[in-house]
Amino acid sequence: MVKTMKRIISYIFAGAAFLALFSCNKEVQRVEAITVSPDTYTLTEGETLQLSATVSPANAPLAKLFWHSQDDAVATVTADGLVTAVKEGENPIKIIASGGMRAGYCLLTVKAPIVDVTGVSINPKEYSIYVGETLQLEPTVEPADASNKKVTYKSDNEAVATVVKTSGLVTGVAPGTATITITTDDQKKTTTATITVAKGPVGLDSNGSANSYIVTEAGEYFFTPTKGNSSDSPGAIASVEVLWETVNTDTAPSVGAVVSEVKFDKGKIWFRSNAKGNAVIAAKDASGTILWSWHVWNTLEAVGTVTLSTNAVVLDRNVGALATTGDLSAGLMFQWGRKDPFLGAIKPSSGGNVLMKATADVNNGTPIASTAEVGTMEYSIQHPTVYIQSVAASAWDWFYKKLNDTAWGGGTTKTIYDPCPAGYSVPPTTIWTGLASIDWPLSGRLGGSGKSWNAGPGGGTSYWASNCAGGGAANGPWLNCTPTSCNIASGSRGIGCPIRCTKEPAKP
Repeated sequence: MVKTMKRIISYIFAGAAFLALFSCNKEVQRVEAITVSPDTYTLTEGETLQLSATVSPANAPLAKLFWHSQDDAVATVTADGLVTAVKEGENPIKIIASGGMRAGYCLLTVKAPIVDVTGVSINPKEYSIYVGETLQLEPTVEPADASNKKVTYKSDNEAVATVVKTSGLVTGVAPGTATITITTDDQKKTTTATITVAKGPVGLDSNGSANSYIVTEAGEYFFTPTKGNSSDSPGAIASVEVLWETVNTDTAPSVGAVVSEVKFDKGKIWFRSNAKGNAVIAAKDASGTILWSWHVWNTLEAVGTVTLSTNAVVLDRNVGALATTGDLSAGLMFQWGRKDPFLGAIKPSSGGNVLMKATADVNNGTPIASTAEVGTMEYSIQHPTVYIQSVAASAWDWFYKKLNDTAWGGGTTKTIYDPCPAGYSVPPTTIWTGLASIDWPLSGRLGGSGKSWNAGPGGGTSYWASNCAGGGAANGPWLNCTPTSCNIASGSRGIGCPIRCTKEPAKP
């Protein structure tokens, strides 16, 4: 009996061992994926969202599901998957559900609550500006935390003052009064500003910035100092001054006769134009270094245009000329690629080989031979009165060795060195193709010293073009004319020649 009981017990243990061995060898189903629903969502600050997670395959055992937020500062999540939006984030974050070796997530975006606009105001409500002057309107949208603060602007009288619809930049056009209405994008709230425009000082750059500005009557003027033909600032301006003045005769005017009362104020250069003539105004930094300079050109009458036989439209006079004919028609001289003028002849038709006189030495002084230091665009900008003499060492170019073939743009673009007024540029040679003769003044050509003549006034002249041959050539292209004929040729870019500007765009 005892032996029988022992045998039964041994059978039981053996069966248990077999079952245990069988269960150890059986493969357990693993979790392949965890899917969170919803997988993307957007909440507003303070809102909640209940997430759920599904395990795949469905029969895979999962001891516990864990929830956590990628950024608790943006959104938090409880152990049960309840999400609370905390603060607007720059990018979506992940709310992650994990278990074992697998995880899933919801890509959550948190946005700030929408705050409606309740009103818009501007202070002051009345402004006074001059013709050509600009004014930046700065309205206040309420409340301060409004979600959409965009506004638009509209003038009720664009003949008096215009305004940029999206920015609120007002420009005075003519004397009078205009009302600018400001409207919010959200809720369409409105306010108004009254703009009174007076003649006063006239803004010269309302049609675009340039290196040369034309005036036709005495009065007060201003312009924004930029690197000509661009919006680029020349730098930190500490002072401004007139470098020289001329009335285009053999007698130098008294200082201030052409331009006076020059000052830099409110980001503008202001001056009074007096007598007819030319002047150059320079802006300097705190150390006295010239940052940039601008040519002011006060003509006897309004400057017009003429159409050539080639159908090109050009100014009716040379740059710096006070008239279209006679002794005041010669205009000023330029070295190719430079933006600042030099003095020309006083009798372009009858052959007066005498330079105009100015209040300071310009090309009347001693020229400086081109070197690696002197023959650069930077040096020419800082020394606009210095005539840089071309020498053999510089390949007979004022620009020393490293040729600058695109200084005047080549007829396709107007560069910051172009000396023509707004709306005009140095022409390419193509506008002269087929031009056999001209009735323009034979202003002569200045030689390398800047005070002797390469071609005498009255006998011939050459008008600079903007394009260059390139490929190492030191010559600049020009329209070469005598009393009887013209042809397209070229000469040393260190020579001084007049310019007849063409209407933009100057396309080859």
